Amino acid sequence: MNATIKINVGNRLIKQQCSLNDSLVDIIEAAKIPLNLQCGGGGFCGKCKVILKQGQFLVNGESLTVSDPVTVLGCLTSLLSNCGEIDIPESSILSPDGQISTHFAIATTAGAADGYHLAIDIGTTTVAVILIEGASGNIVAEETAYNQQMIKGNDVSARISYIGNDAERLKSMQQLVIQSSINKLIAKILKRTNISRDDIVAVAVAANTVMSHIFLNLNPSPMGVYPFTPVMTTYPVVTAGELNLHLNRDVPIYTLPAIAGYLGGDIVADIYITDLIKKSQSGSPVVMIDLGTNSEIVLAYQGELFATSTAAGPAFEGSGVRNGSRALPGAIEKFNITEQLEFEYQTIGNVKPKSLCGSGIIDFIASGFRRGLINAMGRYDLEKLTQLNRAVKVDFGENRIHGALVATEQDDLIVTEFDIEQILKAKAAIFSGLKILLAQHNLTFNELSEVILSGGFAKYIDLKNSITLGLLPNIAIDKFSVIGNGALTGAYLALQKPEIRQEFNNLITTPQVIELNQDPSFEFNYIDALMLPS
Repeated sequence: MNATIKINVGNRLIKQQCSLNDSLVDIIEAAKIPLNLQCGGGGFCGKCKVILKQGQFLVNGESLTVSDPVTVLGCLTSLLSNCGEIDIPESSILSPDGQISTHFAIATTAGAADGYHLAIDIGTTTVAVILIEGASGNIVAEETAYNQQMIKGNDVSARISYIGNDAERLKSMQQLVIQSSINKLIAKILKRTNISRDDIVAVAVAANTVMSHIFLNLNPSPMGVYPFTPVMTTYPVVTAGELNLHLNRDVPIYTLPAIAGYLGGDIVADIYITDLIKKSQSGSPVVMIDLGTNSEIVLAYQGELFATSTAAGPAFEGSGVRNGSRALPGAIEKFNITEQLEFEYQTIGNVKPKSLCGSGIIDFIASGFRRGLINAMGRYDLEKLTQLNRAVKVDFGENRIHGALVATEQDDLIVTEFDIEQILKAKAAIFSGLKILLAQHNLTFNELSEVILSGGFAKYIDLKNSITLGLLPNIAIDKFSVIGNGALTGAYLALQKPEIRQEFNNLITTPQVIELNQDPSFEFNYIDALMLPS
């Protein structure tokens, strides 16, 4: 039965046609409103809050007739009556903008043919596109945005689950990254530079294995179950016309190859540009860590490479954290607690605080631990917090949980003990993965000669606070280096020096892939890493 629902969002009123029993997620998507579904509609991230104002709804399996406003999760709610009305708060809208790094540490490289090239990094969270003048290697323009696949899930596991073996869902996810993300960035670049799409002669794409599969319309579902096998690891060169990229139909698209299901083209690029194969011959162990929702670790030692992947999850991007967010304007990105226990912070855009992004919450936990406000288990010293007038209790299911008031300028921002637990779980996955990789070769952290950090997130974290948190090993700061966006570097090199493409293909068989879930010590190391190190 057909129905109409009124949707209030910002200053707009949208009358959306739908059917009874449709989920609010489907209705809102049909209205072209990007709802913030960080958990893929699983009902546990709490980011898709919707205010029901009028009508009858099915909320988490129970019928509810609404006369007074009530806040629910959109992903757990369906429409049961005609002429319903809802409000969507700004906080429940997926922002198209954010602090996304395109920096990579390599000089521009001439040597390609005339014309312009596009290098594209498809991350689980973000998409970056740079326009390159082929003859000179100069970067002419760049644009970034969030990967719009996020409306179906915040991490690769959620997206694999959503797709399943459904060809239509796979196609829709492909279009979310191509039509709703990449094509929009290309249009912005061409408009800003006044360059015709006829001038684009080649494209290279770097991505993790799941993102590469979806981009090329390959089913990622085999990577959702052990042994996490991709359909392929080297990809055919396709054309813009085949993928509906808004370029001339015959423009070739090259996709960097993958090592394994969770070691993709982005890690191939990282290994190449950091010269890990050569460094493995040095006699001193070197580690490269690509920090992200799925964090990859590569050990270069005794002439060999050993690579593994660990699912840190999206907590560092705000998922599962009460006032957490991605790196958006208004997000606290730097935080410090002084010796006098005063709270100091800096927001992205220097505006009033709206949330905390990953780097900000790392700083908060680390400085809180140093000042004695947080103990090794991630629990607050309630007496000290109360003396500071920062102790609060918030609803948490059927119970109440302790939290700390970190900012009050706009809405109260609170970090709960549950939030701290989510961050500690994320860092424990990365730290224990690194520890096991070294232990398998009888190595300790102090024996590392270098730790290379890759990925956009790595650029923004405070190294000392990350060590205090136990995200990174407690070794000398001068042993760390940050290379920036390695994936984008790889795509750039694949365009400017096409002979490197074969080197990428040769490289994918070099690392020995280590499956952490097959190591009997993983659970012990993970549990041990859940604490803040003393």
